[in-house]
Amino acid sequence: MNTNKTYEKLLELTKGQVSNWHEEAKYRQQNRKWLRYSGSVALRILAAIENIEGMNQKKLADMMGVSQQQISKIIKGHENLTLETIGKLSEALGVELISFPEFRYSKPSDVNPPKKKSISYKNKMEKFSIAEEPATKYRTRTGK
Repeated sequence: MNTNKTYEKLLELTKGQVSNWHEEAKYRQQNRKWLRYSGSVALRILAAIENIEGMNQKKLADMMGVSQQQISKIIKGHENLTLETIGKLSEALGVELISFPEFRYSKPSDVNPPKKKSISYKNKMEKFSIAEEPATKYRTRTGK
C-alpha cells in the first residue's frame, strides 16, 4: 500500500470522529499524582491475584460484592480509589496494598511526657518552660 492509499484509508476509518487527545493529555497531566498511586495499587492487586491459587478477577469481585467490570476498571489503574475501597481490596486479598513509612508521630506517645522545669530570671519577671529532652531548641513562654 502506498502512502496516499494509507492516508485515504485512515481518513475513511476516522470519518466523523473528532479526537480529544488534547483533553485526555491535559486530564492525565492534572491528575498524574493520584493516577500514579492508582497504577501502583493496580499492579499490587494483579500480583496478589497471580500469587493466590485459584484467585481471579471474578472471584475477587464476588468476595467484595462488586461486579467483575469494576475490578477490571480498578486493575487498569484509572480509578480514583477511596481508602475504604483499598481497605476492602486488602482484606479480600489478604495483603497490604499501601503502606506508610514510619515517622515521628506514628508510634503511640509516652504515657509519661518529659518533665518540665521552670527557670526564673532575677532581672526579668518571666518564666520559661524548657523540656528536658535532647535537641530541644526552643523555649515556650508559660506565664506572666
